[in-house]
Amino acid sequence: MALRLLIAFALLSFGSPTWVLGRSHFSSNCEQRPCEEPSRSPFRYVIVYETTVASALPQRGAETFQTVDVLLDPSSFSEATLKRLFELLSKRFSKSNRLFVHVHTHLDDLYTPEENDQGISGRCNTLRGDKHAWALYNRSDAYEGFDYKLTEPGGSVITVRLRGGPNR
Repeated sequence: MALRLLIAFALLSFGSPTWVLGRSHFSSNCEQRPCEEPSRSPFRYVIVYETTVASALPQRGAETFQTVDVLLDPSSFSEATLKRLFELLSKRFSKSNRLFVHVHTHLDDLYTPEENDQGISGRCNTLRGDKHAWALYNRSDAYEGFDYKLTEPGGSVITVRLRGGPNR
């Protein structure tokens, strides 16, 4: 008898036995629709490191330097992709006077957080070895451009000047 009263109370209070047995908290009248897929970039990359440093040199004034490390899908590595990538990153990091972007195409070429703590990457202007394609981007008030190298044996570094600087 007590069980019948409990079931009757549940039906009157909650509407159906399936609710009592654990239907989700969303109403069955709630419209469920798939999430819209955001537009996808034609290439995949991830920002793996970013830091901003104020200039310590008095002659530079209040200039800030921003350094960004990016891991780019190696199958997308091309001059056209790099131009588009640097355009996107320059907009994303537009507040610094100077922007340096290191593009890596292989995880082995990235510094670990512990290696970055040692200041290894800040003491040189090249990336680790030439086993994998890489690029270095530099933006300042007077110049914007990048150097890159493909993985071809004996290949040379290619310089792309986007704005300002000496003619090469």
